[in-house]
Formats: sequence, structure tokens, C-alpha cells
Amino acid sequence: MDIQGLADPFCKLNILPVGKASTSRRLRTKTVHKTRDPEFNETVNFYGTTETDYYNTWIKALHILIIQDDPSGQDFLGEARFPLHELLPYQTKHYKTSLQAHYPVDNEEETWGMCSSGRGQIQISLSYCTRRRALLVTVHRATNLLPMDSNGFSDPFVKLALVEDATDNHRQQRTSIKRKTLNPEWNEEFVFATRLTELMKLTLCLTVWDKDFGKSNDYLGGLMLGCGSKGARLRHWIDAIKFPDHRHFAWHNLAEMDVPME
Repeated sequence: MDIQGLADPFCKLNILPVGKASTSRRLRTKTVHKTRDPEFNETVNFYGTTETDYYNTWIKALHILIIQDDPSGQDFLGEARFPLHELLPYQTKHYKTSLQAHYPVDNEEETWGMCSSGRGQIQISLSYCTRRRALLVTVHRATNLLPMDSNGFSDPFVKLALVEDATDNHRQQRTSIKRKTLNPEWNEEFVFATRLTELMKLTLCLTVWDKDFGKSNDYLGGLMLGCGSKGARLRHWIDAIKFPDHRHFAWHNLAEMDVPME
């Protein structure tokens, strides 16, 4: 949700479990903007389901994800499952159910697709230190980064900037370079001197790069945290403002976005 408490939700639907020979695919609805009570009123069709799916198994289920649509990354809002064996041919059945937190799955990819981890994730912590009058940002680690080099690895490092405008590279800092890894660990802290009240209008921009010698570095993914963020990114930022002198940890998905910090 955004800072006004509103969301831009859409639904992603699939028939689970997904077998290697399955002809069904993941479908999605339109996005309904600026609401906590979306109405979709859409019909989606799954081709390739058979009577066996309805009568001879208790495993197959319609899986619906509710996701926050955000250019900086898609946030999970809730999910529901509806067993196919409860349905009868040519009869419409209406459901009213509460959304659940994540169901345990053996294969994350079959549920989410690549939208949740296509560029990997990064763990950072935020803490506003009232004594130092500064925002302390610790870049802890990243996982599942894109391999950009011929050896199947990358040489990742992170750039950080605390700015009023995401196109401004003022006060930019960077981590060390970690060689030949897609799962780097840094645990490096960065200090941005600013008043606590200023954080309401500032944005923390992080971009992850693959270091290339003799040519331009490769962009791996980015993250922006601020009051203009949504979902988990907004909560992380607001917690750092509301509860200073505490360290707030979170994992965030890296997104493909245009942040000119190179």
C-alpha cells in the first residue's frame, strides 16, 4: 500500500500444482488503482484442464495471488486456493473467503513465477541515530543475483544515495566489490547525515552492479525506499522514521528500474 493506505492490486491465477507436461499457464487480471476494495469482474479461461482434474484427484486447485502493482517491485497482499474437486461441470459456484498468508510450497517458482526473484534480493537494515543525527544504512547481503560474466558469476557491488530526486546522484556511496559470486555478503555500514524530519521527503536509492574492468559496469537491479514507496518498502522506511535508534532489517526484491547512478 502507499502512504495513503491505498493499493494498486491485481490478481495472478494458476492451476496448481504445475507439472512439466501442463498446458495451463499463469494468467493475470487488470490492475485496479488507488483502492482497498478492488472490483475486477473479469473472466479468465484455463485450457488444458480435464475431467480427471475435477473427479480423480484432490490435489489440483485454482490458486489466486493478490499482488500490489508497483514499478519498483510487486508486493504480496494475500492468496487463496480453491480445490477443483468442489466444482461441478456447467455450474457456477461462488466463493467468499479470507485471504491467507503464504501457503508452504515445494517449488516457489510454480507459484510466483519470476516476478518475485528475477533479479535477486538484497537485505539491508536502517537505523536513524539521534545522537549522530544521521541515517545509518547497512548493506548486509544479496542472493540470486544475475550472472553477467562468462564464468557464470558476477562481481557485485552496491551504490547508495540519499536524495530528494531519484535522478540526483549527490551523496553517493558504494560498497566493496565481491568477486565471482551471485550471493555476496558485505555487512558494510553507510552514514547519511540528515535531520529525522527530512527523511519524509528523501529517497534512499540502491543499485547493484557487476564490476567490469575496461568497460561499463553491468546493472543488476535496484531498490528505492521512501515515502513514495509502497508495501514492504514503505513499511521499512516508515518504521525507521517512527522508531529511531533501533535497527530495522528487511529483505527486498531487486527491480529493473531506471536509476541513473552509474
